[in-house]
Amino acid sequence: DLWNTVFPTTPLESRVSNQWKLLGFQGSDPATDFRGMGMLGLHMLLFAARHRLDDVRKIMDNKQDYPFAAASINVTHLMFEKLNFKSSIKLEGLY
Repeated sequence: DLWNTVFPTTPLESRVSNQWKLLGFQGSDPATDFRGMGMLGLHMLLFAARHRLDDVRKIMDNKQDYPFAAASINVTHLMFEKLNFKSSIKLEGLY
């Protein structure tokens, strides 16, 4: 869903593909970037793509030093730290 939302006219070659780097993942397997935030990180990216797609594309076109997807997942993690959420919280309830 994430890939098709951001790149609707470009088919994804496979789940593990260097194409994911275009979206700002660090490697060819996006699953490795979700360590620490898991499904909540994915849901956050999907929300941004579905509701702020123009902004997501502008950020990706800007070619910052830090890749979009990886930075977004890290910001989500930082919010959890600053809000003092404990690791025992059930994240499923948040999304």
